[in-house]
Amino acid sequence: MEDRPIWVVPTAGGTAHQLGSVVGRAATWARDRKHIVLATQSTLYEIDPDATGQRKLAEVPGLISDLHVSPPKLPEIFRFTVSIGGRNQLWELAAGSAPHRLFHDWASGEPWGEDSGAWLPFGKHYLFRVLRGQTAAIWAIAERHGLFRQSYRTPAQIYSSPMEFGSLAPNPDGKRVFIAAGQERRELMRWDAGRGQFVPFLAGAAGRWIAASPDGKWIAYTSFLDGAIWRCRLDGSERLQLTPPALSAGVPSWSPDSSSLALVGYKPGELANLFNRARRGREYGQDRARQLGSKLVAGRKISLVRASCLQDANR
Repeated sequence: MEDRPIWVVPTAGGTAHQLGSVVGRAATWARDRKHIVLATQSTLYEIDPDATGQRKLAEVPGLISDLHVSPPKLPEIFRFTVSIGGRNQLWELAAGSAPHRLFHDWASGEPWGEDSGAWLPFGKHYLFRVLRGQTAAIWAIAERHGLFRQSYRTPAQIYSSPMEFGSLAPNPDGKRVFIAAGQERRELMRWDAGRGQFVPFLAGAAGRWIAASPDGKWIAYTSFLDGAIWRCRLDGSERLQLTPPALSAGVPSWSPDSSSLALVGYKPGELANLFNRARRGREYGQDRARQLGSKLVAGRKISLVRASCLQDANR
């Protein structure tokens, strides 16, 4: 997400106004309610409500989002998500200290990491999200604050869902958490010229980024459920997964001779590797992929690769 204008919206009604020419990725009020803390890319700033007095607070090695301030019963702490190489981490910034990761010796083990943190109203617990493919879970830690430093117990999972959800909104009573959740469903369609309408295509294939081969014999698409590239005949037969589950891939494009695909693929913090499997049941093996180049896009390292998708020269 690019930096965008910051707006102040009265909750009791009235006209919203833009915070001067200030832009950012996230913003929240400071504890004193006299300043606004905002994030622009990888830097945190403090600014007055009239858009003056901007002061740099800290800089981190990634893209910032989900910026929140602690409840009144806790020391003033700012916590936020930092995306580094496509993996999310929870960070915090407190008065008199440098920004640092919230967890030093714990990780969820999921490739996308942890994000979307929020305190319960009384500050005794901190919740955050762990994303696993197209599903998500809520984890929690109990906070203990001493004279010199805060410490945390081991995080525990308190909820999981087959649906994907984003930010967490704890209820003021501290007993409930609201989430906006959903489960995306997709199906492929084709245009039937005789009927003059779209009709279902490749039943059971929840796909996107579909591409037909130039010779008219093959279809390639990305599975929405696991991000893998599949190919099959026009009637859905001879379906074959071309990329391993750990690789999220998309935008397949056929070569002019219909023998290979160029596509975009990525793993969290890594360059993509494509794998292939023979049509007649052989195991996955690393394909002779040719790296076309890579670049960092929104915190993810994206690789352009080209890989063979047809194993049998007689097909």
